[in-house]
Amino acid sequence: MPFHQPGIRIRITLTPMRRKLFALFLCVVLPACARLGTNLQQQALPPGAPSVETILSDLAANDAAIRTFKATGSFTLKSPELAATQLLRESSIQFRRPGNLYVVGRKYATTVFRLTCIGPAFLIEFPTEKQYYFSPKGEHFEGISKTVSPSDIAQEMLLPEDWTELSARQVRLLEFNEAKQTAVLEIRTGALRKRPHRRLAVEGLPWVIRRSELYDKFGNLLAVTTKDDYHELDAIRFPAKVECAFPSQDALMRFDMRKIFLNTDLDDASFRIEEHAAELRDKGYEKLEPRSEP
Repeated sequence: MPFHQPGIRIRITLTPMRRKLFALFLCVVLPACARLGTNLQQQALPPGAPSVETILSDLAANDAAIRTFKATGSFTLKSPELAATQLLRESSIQFRRPGNLYVVGRKYATTVFRLTCIGPAFLIEFPTEKQYYFSPKGEHFEGISKTVSPSDIAQEMLLPEDWTELSARQVRLLEFNEAKQTAVLEIRTGALRKRPHRRLAVEGLPWVIRRSELYDKFGNLLAVTTKDDYHELDAIRFPAKVECAFPSQDALMRFDMRKIFLNTDLDDASFRIEEHAAELRDKGYEKLEPRSEP
């Protein structure tokens, strides 16, 4: 419960599983993941339809109330290069806004990987193989106009937008079902606002996100995030199940959390990314280098 590629893959020269892990963490911010699907058409809205401002206000208020969280539960990874979907049942996640993330993935009581994100910096560890990848400033790849980091995925999954920065002129209410209290919004950003930046399926009341589709500036689908099993904790609505899928990669990440603690103190040691990277180097871990392929 944040992170959603026109022929470019980022790989580590490793086993297929570890290569795909690395590519998966990065692909949310690469352009042209998949072609835009069926366009949603503006429907006639019933008199009781909520205003765009009301929906955005609910989303903004709920997100603003989340400073940190930590949870335990299952972590799922699916990839075409894996023989089977990987289900890491005893995993843990810590998140601190805006996009600091610490994930420990385990399988059969063994730590398979660790992921630490602090702003643009990220560290990926493979303890069983004594290998790691560390980038202090994100990565810049041929054909990509921006640096990328797994923290972008964290934000996409958990805090995808600053809702207070959107104006009513950038957001359209496309659908509203009064009986189910559901709605569909389309967000268009940029000077011309020709193509959707994001589409949201929301549910009230108060309004929360059920599904989010992120598009690039060309109208290509980048990521699809779904949020389910909402619980109210200290007046904050929080999903216990969050899935972020990357359509063209046939890949996904999913958190299914059993124990969630909101706005609790986190161990600062978990986020000392420079120290962790130095420790791995001192221990003789092999540092991996990415390479881009057409």
